[in-house]
Amino acid sequence: MEKERILVVDDEETVREMVSEIIKHIGYEVVATGNGKEALEILKNGSFGIMITDVKMPEMDGFELMKAVRGQFPDTYIICMTAHAGSYTYTDVVGVGAADYIT
Repeated sequence: MEKERILVVDDEETVREMVSEIIKHIGYEVVATGNGKEALEILKNGSFGIMITDVKMPEMDGFELMKAVRGQFPDTYIICMTAHAGSYTYTDVVGVGAADYIT
């Protein structure tokens, strides 16, 4: 049986690596990147059941990324994560396509 593939998107390398290691430890295949534009290219070239993305990122922020993913890859389950909990609400992130929100 093929493992579920998860894409992790966060511009902070330490966070990206920590989240990726946790996911690998529980048995999933992980691909990680530090920006939204690269995430879209990765999604175009492979199948991912889940994408976990940060909100605050340079160039393409998480909101732009989630909107693009929802439009181009509607079956990808999106989980949004942020350290800036007071800046965004659950409604904000679900409104652009996230299925869940982690602070």
